[in-house]
Amino acid sequence: MRLGLVQRAGQEPIPFIFYGWSPGQAPIEASIFPNNPEMVRNMQEAMLEPMREIVGDAVDNYFLTGEHFSMPEHFTYNISPLAFIEYDEAIERLEEETDPVIVNRVVEKLRREAGDEDTE
Repeated sequence: MRLGLVQRAGQEPIPFIFYGWSPGQAPIEASIFPNNPEMVRNMQEAMLEPMREIVGDAVDNYFLTGEHFSMPEHFTYNISPLAFIEYDEAIERLEEETDPVIVNRVVEKLRREAGDEDTE
């Protein structure tokens, strides 16, 4: 999912990706983290070939291309807003404010826009 967001951000001027590492899941120093093209390329390479063996070349649509990597200025910052609050407070807020139906609709909309028609 995160690579998909990085890919989308490489196509449009999206400066930040917010996602929910739980408090304590990562060090506070990683709560605002720039995506480094070389690091992302290495992570992608570790996953791409094994996935190609399973599903074929269709998986390429979900990974970054050389064009993305040639534009390092388009690489976003990952921001984990939950890292800035106490764990108990984060859980309480998530339980009160998170509607899984709405979150799922947003994810499905992005998938359709990306051309993945099988998600409907």
